[in-house]
Amino acid sequence: MKKDEFSVIRQELNLSQKELANFLLVSIRAIQSYEQGWRAIPPDIERNLLLLLMHHRHGIKKPRLVHCHTIKNCSEEQKKHCTAYREFAHNLCWYLSGMNFQGKNTITWAEKIEKCRECEVFLYLFKKQH
Repeated sequence: MKKDEFSVIRQELNLSQKELANFLLVSIRAIQSYEQGWRAIPPDIERNLLLLLMHHRHGIKKPRLVHCHTIKNCSEEQKKHCTAYREFAHNLCWYLSGMNFQGKNTITWAEKIEKCRECEVFLYLFKKQH
């Protein structure tokens, strides 16, 4: 995540730097550093910020109606190895799977989230509501 995107998301959430720092359990200085580009945004901060954004855009109930395994037509074998499917969080694979991507634990968070951002389920979850 780039600094500009971080700042845009904070503004969309209508949170002050202090409020966002409280949500993300970091200091206000950390938020300022992320927005200025002085500090890289850690994976856990990016994950939690995206989760806040998803809930801001859709609330709690709507994302539950999206089942990624249905949209992606996953096989039973794929479902068996899917953290999101096993945990009944059928659209949070991007959040729950850590460094795994499609069952492989061989990529960094930055590489994984970049691939997730191309997924139709992820795109749906982060689509702005009008």
